[in-house]
Amino acid sequence: MALTVREAARVLRVDEAQVYRWLDAGEIPSYTVHGQPRFDRAELLEWATSRKLPVAVDVFQTGHADAQPGPGLVEALRAAGVPEDNICSLDLCTYCDRARFYSHRRDGRARGSHWALICLP
Repeated sequence: MALTVREAARVLRVDEAQVYRWLDAGEIPSYTVHGQPRFDRAELLEWATSRKLPVAVDVFQTGHADAQPGPGLVEALRAAGVPEDNICSLDLCTYCDRARFYSHRRDGRARGSHWALICLP
């Protein structure tokens, strides 16, 4: 998702002038669209966390409250035509299973990790 300078400033909890200073110094990852700087959301979050910069918590929320979630990995694999026999989902939820998993989302941390394993023949 491409962010504008204003959106990047909100995510990073700084003013727009600071974002421009980082841009001028070549310190912040960005690209240009029609002469305007843009930021990849994931890349920006990686950059911020590697520098231990605080980020806005709402950046981890996607869409509006009434928006339908996108397909999960299993649904995406099915839609791509992967045979059902080749799909195995453990249906584990790190958010719900407090006894077995730590959850950055549930426990209020600013950053977490998500992983999936896909094996192709």
